[in-house]
Amino acid sequence: MWGWSTINKEYADIFQGVGCLEGKLKLEVDALVQPVRLPKRKVPVSLLKPLQEELASLEKQGIITPVERSTDWISSMVIVKKPSGKLRICIDPKPLNKALKRSHYQLPTLDDILPDLARARIFSVCDVKSGFWHIELEEDSSYLTTFSTPFGRYRWVRMPMGISPAPEVFQRKLNHALEGLPGIRVIADDILIVGEGETDVEAIKDHDQKLRKLLDRCRERQLKLNPEKFQLRKTEVPYIGHLLSAQGLQADPSKVKAITEMPRPTDVKGVQRFLGMVNYLSRFCENISDAGEPLRQLTQKDAVWEWTEVQEGAFQQIKSKISCAPVLKYYNPEEPLELQCDASERSGSSTDAE
Repeated sequence: MWGWSTINKEYADIFQGVGCLEGKLKLEVDALVQPVRLPKRKVPVSLLKPLQEELASLEKQGIITPVERSTDWISSMVIVKKPSGKLRICIDPKPLNKALKRSHYQLPTLDDILPDLARARIFSVCDVKSGFWHIELEEDSSYLTTFSTPFGRYRWVRMPMGISPAPEVFQRKLNHALEGLPGIRVIADDILIVGEGETDVEAIKDHDQKLRKLLDRCRERQLKLNPEKFQLRKTEVPYIGHLLSAQGLQADPSKVKAITEMPRPTDVKGVQRFLGMVNYLSRFCENISDAGEPLRQLTQKDAVWEWTEVQEGAFQQIKSKISCAPVLKYYNPEEPLELQCDASERSGSSTDAE
């Protein structure tokens, strides 16, 4: 069987280095917005050395470069410490984002791809490595991303995280790079490969053919993948906060566990956080909107905070519903469709339909 060790050896080049998709990005700026030069932020002494090392690494990879001339825009630097201990360097582009124009490219959602999975039996998921860095900036646009550090000013040569056009630009270029590949679906930087067939043997063969075409395309278009996040040939796989399998769409067990183990809210923000997590999985639970109404009332303006048996009952009922979430069959446009609607008694409430 075509295993990971063979793939990693045969396609080692697509798991190494920084990718580069075709074409440079020109950032469009609203000339009516005044440029902003933000002051340099202080950096803890303990982070100065690792920061300097990370800046040097990014410069060596061609991700950033020093700035010697005057620039109209200067953003603040943001440092995020990864679980590994290494630093992630970002910028705070809030003022710049007010001036940047977006392309308003329609970003795909999970609902867009679910009808295509009706015959899927085998799944793989791979993650684009440092996705935004695949996009080169035009020189003038690069100077817009100038940021200050204790070691001087730098600008991004590749597209940084945080600028408002970034998700749409990256999605458009990634979709273009993978256009025409059968059995390949893309949301953000997560690439899904599905194998179809009447049996697992047929599905694996179909899957492997599609995967090889994807890997060949990645090599051709200089698209790099993250080997640590490659999930190969699974019967069920986490994808965009859900679990995909041949049986259908399931709630991600880790998210279900997080909800069922959430402590009782002690304030409005806690209720909002709980309802937000529940809403993400609402498609799996019938009448979840009605069950959450006593909690939703606590979030209304001027509502008096009180946690009584009514709120506690709603809280526990929602947890119970989430823990028993069913598997939803993928919609197949070739099969007969029967629509059932349950209109809510409350005006303005969302309709529960599945």
